[in-house]
Amino acid sequence: PKLAIHSFASHWWGEETVDFLEALTKHATSLEVPGGVKAMDRVYYVCTFTNNQHRVELGGSWASSPFNAALHYLAAMIPRDLCPRDAVMVFDEEATPLKRKWCVFEAWRCTELDLPLKLYYAGGEIKRDTAKKDKVAMRVLDLVAKIDLHTANCTVKKDAD
Repeated sequence: PKLAIHSFASHWWGEETVDFLEALTKHATSLEVPGGVKAMDRVYYVCTFTNNQHRVELGGSWASSPFNAALHYLAAMIPRDLCPRDAVMVFDEEATPLKRKWCVFEAWRCTELDLPLKLYYAGGEIKRDTAKKDKVAMRVLDLVAKIDLHTANCTVKKDAD
C-alpha cells in the first residue's frame, strides 16, 4: 500500500454505508490509546475505495492480490511499532461476508499471518459475551461456526477458481 494503513476492513460491497461507517467508528474508538492514533485518524484499507472499481486488477493469483498485499503489510508492521494493527470484518444481520469467498479468504489469511481479526457490526464488537445479550451477535457467531467455503459466492466466476 502507498499509504500507511492501520487496519484492514473485510466486508461485502452491499452493506448499508451508514452501518459500515458506524462499525468502523466503533472499531477505531476501541483501539484508541493515550498518545496513539486517534480514532478519526485511523487509516483503513477498504477495497471498494482502494481498488479501481472500473478495472479491478486482482493479480495473477491470490498471493499477488491487493487484499493479500495489504494484510501482509499489516502483519509485518505489528512488531515494528506500537500502533494497534488488525483486520476487522464488518457484518450485516445476515452475516453476508461469510457467504463471500474473498471475505472468507481474508479471514483465512489473517489466521495464517497471525493478524488479529475482530468481528463488528453497527452495534459494536461481536464476541461471545456480547452474543449472550444481542441477537445479531448471536446469529453471526452461530454462522461463523458453520463457514463453508464451498457454498460461498464470488461476483466474478473466475475469482472462485
